[in-house]
Amino acid sequence: MDAVQNPTIETAKAEFTVDDPRWLLVRRIARSNTFARADRLSKLLLYVCRMHLSGRDSEVNEQRIGIDVFRRSPSFDSGADTIVRTHATRLRQKLELYFSTEGADEAVRLEIPRGGYVPRFVEHVPPTVPANILSQPSEESVSQPVLPLHLPPNAAPESRNPFVWAMGGLLAGLLAALMIAVVLVRSGHTSALFGSQKTSVQTTAERRFWNGLLQGSERSYVVVGDSGLVLYQTFARREITLSDYIAGRYRRPEEKNEVAAANVWENDLPARRYTSVADLNLAVRFTHLPQWEDQRTEVVFARDLRPVDAAKSNLILIGSRVANPWVSLVDSSMNFTLEPSGDGRFAFRNRHPLKGEQLTYAPSDTNSGTTDSSVYALVYYRPESDGVKKILLLSGLWQSGTEAAGKYVLTDPQFAAYLSKIERPDGTFPQFELLVRVHSVAGNAFASSIIASRVN
Repeated sequence: MDAVQNPTIETAKAEFTVDDPRWLLVRRIARSNTFARADRLSKLLLYVCRMHLSGRDSEVNEQRIGIDVFRRSPSFDSGADTIVRTHATRLRQKLELYFSTEGADEAVRLEIPRGGYVPRFVEHVPPTVPANILSQPSEESVSQPVLPLHLPPNAAPESRNPFVWAMGGLLAGLLAALMIAVVLVRSGHTSALFGSQKTSVQTTAERRFWNGLLQGSERSYVVVGDSGLVLYQTFARREITLSDYIAGRYRRPEEKNEVAAANVWENDLPARRYTSVADLNLAVRFTHLPQWEDQRTEVVFARDLRPVDAAKSNLILIGSRVANPWVSLVDSSMNFTLEPSGDGRFAFRNRHPLKGEQLTYAPSDTNSGTTDSSVYALVYYRPESDGVKKILLLSGLWQSGTEAAGKYVLTDPQFAAYLSKIERPDGTFPQFELLVRVHSVAGNAFASSIIASRVN
């Protein structure tokens, strides 16, 4: 993005009116759902923008912000008290979340460059997709479950590898969901995208469960998936391991398939944070839990989570390891794992079936959960053990499955009853897995029921 050259947007004037387009943008951001439970961040945002638009950039510094916004004394020592820097970091993260969700259709973006506190207004130029990667969908195709994927000549599939073909189906569903999200945002129907943000009254067991995950001395992260990684793996025809993902080794291609994937990656993906509608929906819902506090809880993109933070923080992982490699942290201890089924789709594999259980659980139809069908969702929880903090995994087959996993733990009375059943006398919870079957109509999750479970 380039700095806006329009004089009505680029330069700060000594005075500005309430109908200044920049100030109207700031007010929309401060009143958004993203900032609904972040009063201090809203105050910081309004303060630095008001100072900038009034032509007082020279006064926007850490010392002044500490005194004016956070009510520190005139003798405030910014070297010892990091409150301004800490909140500025969180404000930048909130702004990124806003412009990737509610504000995705804004023509102008607001940034606060690192190293300072003076805001910057920039034009937003939507990224273009190369013609040799995706075909241009017609208006009619937006509502269809699958968008065609055109591979470059040197990246044509050589075999029907189960992972490759399953990845292709997953990517097609993902692209369709993202296209639908764009239509909903542009038409103003954001409620259809994010749904109701209200949470039901929590039972005692639910309150203890969420308190343990989101409150306490440690930080907590809600980790959303990396849809760009899904695209990369589709071209490279291999799954990226967590170690390669952390080190970025997959960006240094060796095989010809990986060269094609790297070309796609370098075009746009490193600078973008693409995730699914289901992941964004759940992230927003989590921020409305009564236990959510901006000081210790944060939504983070999978690519931005640092190993040191993952090791010492509670994690809520959204999605499968295909889009969220951090799932590999618990993969070996899980009984139900999401694997390629060999027919161009994914299915949950039951590693140790009990009497009456199936070996695999796959969608009941062939249309990727977009018609009247049943899909499956997984809820996995691992308590703190051997110095590793708590982890909650929410995963599913297709978007409706992942979204159903989130809705199940946030609003379904069955989950509250299950927690009450397995809660220990000291108020903690053991490791557990729940495989949930979800009745889905047109990709939307409705009735759900537990079909298999494990408690350790």
